[in-house]
Amino acid sequence: MLRRLRPATPILLAASATAILATGCILEPPPTDGYWYIQRTVRPVSEECWQLSPGDLTVTVDVSAEPGHEIVVTEPGVSLYEGGDRVVTDTQVVLTTDELAFSADSPGANLPILIRHDMHIEGERLVGTATAQGDGDNIGCSYTIDLDGGQPL
Repeated sequence: MLRRLRPATPILLAASATAILATGCILEPPPTDGYWYIQRTVRPVSEECWQLSPGDLTVTVDVSAEPGHEIVVTEPGVSLYEGGDRVVTDTQVVLTTDELAFSADSPGANLPILIRHDMHIEGERLVGTATAQGDGDNIGCSYTIDLDGGQPL
C-alpha cells in the first residue's frame, strides 16, 4: 500500500515518536482515510420508473483497517451489502449499500435496493458515481447517482 512521506521536523520527532520511521519521516494518512459526507444526486429517469431519492451518506474510511472493516456507513437504514464490491485504496473507494432509497410516494417505498458507489480522490474531494438496477415491477429501470464528498472540518 503506497503512502506519502514527508520529512520529519525536530518538533514532530519529539511530539509523535510512534509515527516516525527509522528514516526520519512521518507517514501521512492516505487521502481516502477519514470521515466523508457524500452528497448524492440522482440523475433523471423515465416516468415509468419508481423515483429513487437516497439521502446523503456518511462514510468513515480507514485504509489500514483489517479487511472487511475499512468502511463504516453511519446512516440509519443504510448498510453495507456484504456480497457487493468493496475496494479501498489510497485513491479509490468502492462500496455497495443495501437501503430503502425509493421516495415515500413510490410503490417501492418499503423495498430495498442495492446501490454500488465508485468514488475516487479529486483534489481534496471524494467524487464519482453510483448505479442501481430496478427489479420486480421496476425491472428495466437503471439509476445513476452523482457523488460529491467532502470531509467536514
